[in-house]
Amino acid sequence: AAVATTSEQALALLNTAHGDENRAVGAYAAAATLGADGKPAPVNLRERIRVYGPTVSLDRAA
Repeated sequence: AAVATTSEQALALLNTAHGDENRAVGAYAAAATLGADGKPAPVNLRERIRVYGPTVSLDRAA
């Protein structure tokens, strides 16, 4: 993952990723903030679920 702070940077990163579909399949830009530790953290629910997993407990037997 890479962090872009401008639209131009985001477009450049996406163009690079889309140019190498063997290594980056389905690349897209997602909103993020930088935490106190300097690591990106997701802003919206969809990305939080992708990073942290389901929003419900999966401990229950099916």
